[in-house]
Amino acid sequence: MKRTIAILAPLFLLALAGFASAEFFDNGDGTIIDNNTGMVWQKAFVKGDHDASNRYCEQSDTGGYYDWRIPTLAELQVIIDPTRNDPSIYPEFSCASEKFWSCTLSSNGNSFWVINFANGENSKGSGKYVRCIRNGKFVSDCATLESNLDISIPCLDYNGAQFILKLKYYTDSSLPEGFYWELDSIQEK
Repeated sequence: MKRTIAILAPLFLLALAGFASAEFFDNGDGTIIDNNTGMVWQKAFVKGDHDASNRYCEQSDTGGYYDWRIPTLAELQVIIDPTRNDPSIYPEFSCASEKFWSCTLSSNGNSFWVINFANGENSKGSGKYVRCIRNGKFVSDCATLESNLDISIPCLDYNGAQFILKLKYYTDSSLPEGFYWELDSIQEK
């Protein structure tokens, strides 16, 4: 068993290092996943007041999902890129340098908090745009041990390229008893 752990530990550490390197990933279906939180964002944004923005999110079917909503102030702050200005948002997102709605009410309940992506600052008041969010199921942060003891790693980042790896279980009577895997396939994402 110790040998099994010794063989698998570097593999899992390598896989986890790859997952941590890409914060946002464009799914190619109009959505972007946040690899740190598992939240799924709409890549595009739309113009409207708060009521129209809320209706838009509730009726959206972007990426084949139907559970979109207006993000909280804290969720919007996650996509601010402090190294950028005008717009101060990560480059995976298209953005206007304008105020975006959140669903977070001010303490008096009379207004909503907004984020201005021109400078990344937040304030109470009126927004102009909305970018919807959903609670996604994030599966690529975990290697999957399949029923036949094969391992699938859905996303491994190596030198800026992303790969899908499949490892196949094998036995070798010349080796001490334990689990051993060999590379079955590697495919660039």
